[in-house]
Amino acid sequence: MGMNDELRGRILVGQKGLYTVETDRGSVMCKAGSKLRKDGIKLLCGDNVFYRLNDDGSGFIVGIDERKNDFIRPPVANMDLIVIVAAVKSPDPDIKSINMLTAIAHSKGTDVVIVLNKTDLSDPTELKTIFEKCGYTVICTNAVSGEGVSEIHNLIKGKTCFFAGVSGVGKSSLLHSLFPEISTEIGDISKKILRGKNTTRHTQLYKVGEKTYLADSPGFGMLDFLNFDLMDPDSLCDSFPEMVEYMTRCKYKKCSHTKEDGCAVIKAVEDGIIPRERHEAFCELHRLMALKKERRYS
Repeated sequence: MGMNDELRGRILVGQKGLYTVETDRGSVMCKAGSKLRKDGIKLLCGDNVFYRLNDDGSGFIVGIDERKNDFIRPPVANMDLIVIVAAVKSPDPDIKSINMLTAIAHSKGTDVVIVLNKTDLSDPTELKTIFEKCGYTVICTNAVSGEGVSEIHNLIKGKTCFFAGVSGVGKSSLLHSLFPEISTEIGDISKKILRGKNTTRHTQLYKVGEKTYLADSPGFGMLDFLNFDLMDPDSLCDSFPEMVEYMTRCKYKKCSHTKEDGCAVIKAVEDGIIPRERHEAFCELHRLMALKKERRYS
């Protein structure tokens, strides 16, 4: 899409119908063009767009480039990486939520890094082993000592990412260690929200390095798979990469990999090859996806 008089940019933030678009000539404030509104296209933070300039220096967006992916919660597009942050203690790690977040990431074609924070409070070895066994990069961090911060910096370099994690895992402290220049601004926004009843938290993309962007957002909140299209149900089997090779070895072609006799996945779980926690998350998502399909066609 695009004509010679159309310029290109990327949406950094959208609020009340106005979009801040990063361009090679600086930031341009744009509105959505009439065709986009008529077609019901919802513009997202992270979208690569085509726009035209008005005489006053503002612009209007006339189209969007094909998306690599898009997420509903948070509402962002074209993410390269999800950094899942969990605490090893205080609060105790929610392994189920971590596994469900990894499944969403895989269904969207997004890489995953798992950060185990607060390692000064407890030994992360057992939890680290579970996810490394499944092929994930796991970084142990301690916001007090700065452990792991440089590793995260190196892994996100040149990528667009967002950090996900339940409340209390130390995500804010970690972001402050990583990006002190923007974490103060993020914190100020959060304080305003707590003070103002009518303040709405919006998603924003921050440039934190050369071709490196961080999406700050209210986040996933609740992982409500039934009421939100957080992932494609047909992508479930591919969303647990450590199970894929075993799925082809099952006795029955239509094996659900949840309870059948002769299931190679279940055998791998029993043999300790696939972590039991991962299979439990798969079974729960299988149940939710089946229920979602029933609701859709009933």
